Amino acid sequence: MTSAAKAILRYSAVLGLWAGPNNSIPGRLLATLLGRGAVNGRVSVTDPLLMWSGGDDFIDARDLAAANVAALDATALPSRVYTIGSGLLASFDDFVAASHQVHPSLIFDEVALPGTGFAGFPHQSTQAFDVRCAKEELGFSTQHDLLSSFKAASAWVSL
Repeated sequence: MTSAAKAILRYSAVLGLWAGPNNSIPGRLLATLLGRGAVNGRVSVTDPLLMWSGGDDFIDARDLAAANVAALDATALPSRVYTIGSGLLASFDDFVAASHQVHPSLIFDEVALPGTGFAGFPHQSTQAFDVRCAKEELGFSTQHDLLSSFKAASAWVSL
């Protein structure tokens, strides 16, 4: 019996509404920007963990599932460690814009962005993850952009 090669997948911030036992910050962010908790159609983001300066690399949970399948189906895993992300930086303003495209009637209160990165990380991200190995060796690339993630999540958020 031969042992199967194993891959280590390093995920960027996963976009999905499931809050899980650790109360997912991306899930809370999606729900907030899609209007959960809005008052008279106004969305106010006050939690400093949900605001950031710079950018960060986010991946839709559906793409994450596809990446796992790609790693399981791979016939060879020469790099063994794969970064799974979009390969793109998204800013807080990009999130607000995607939310506004899904729910144009929502009004977003102005916020003063902190000098921190996503989820209170002390440093701002200035470049996206390098996802070349996942693409070249696993044949994986994302299929869902930020707007697609917001559209999918909006079906589950009641205003």
